[in-house]
Amino acid sequence: MLAGLLLSALAFVVVLSVSSFKERYLTSLKDDLSAAKPGESTDPRLARWLIVSDLIKQKPLAGHGSGSEIPLLHDRFYDAKMYSSFLAGLNSHNQYLSFVVKSGIWGLLIYLLTLGYGIKAALKKKDLIFICFMMLIVIVSLSENVLDADKGVMFYSMFFSFLLFTSSESSSKPFASNKDTEYLSKMATNGLVVTSY
Repeated sequence: MLAGLLLSALAFVVVLSVSSFKERYLTSLKDDLSAAKPGESTDPRLARWLIVSDLIKQKPLAGHGSGSEIPLLHDRFYDAKMYSSFLAGLNSHNQYLSFVVKSGIWGLLIYLLTLGYGIKAALKKKDLIFICFMMLIVIVSLSENVLDADKGVMFYSMFFSFLLFTSSESSSKPFASNKDTEYLSKMATNGLVVTSY
């Protein structure tokens, strides 16, 4: 963990010292999380989230249905004069909001329960890679619709399943158990010699 913290601190120093990184990661982030301003060529995420929240208010419990997010937002972006988002056909860029739009509060609760279960299992297993994976999904879900693309679904389902169902004991014991080695030892000293021609 110390190495991870040191690498993170080094990355932060590099971002602050290089002007192009500073512009991209700090200034752009501030602009992206602000309200829409007239004459901007891009639409900030916060402005899109406000439009999504209006959609959520219409059907908070049941949602609008699977596949409805982009068509509904398409019309709303046009009405709000967010032409960049309209032309690009953007989604909400927030997985949590996306679940509420599509399947209501119930869909969001199921997703949060899945994330909570994964975090609890990762902490119980004390598996640093699993903890980092879960934190990555939780944080990225704030700014992207991770599970709206096939590659996101594959990434999440494959690694979540793999990390959840692998035993931490198997990684700490790369070789056979004592019971297996005793059996192999007896077989090796049994005098049976196998040769090949």
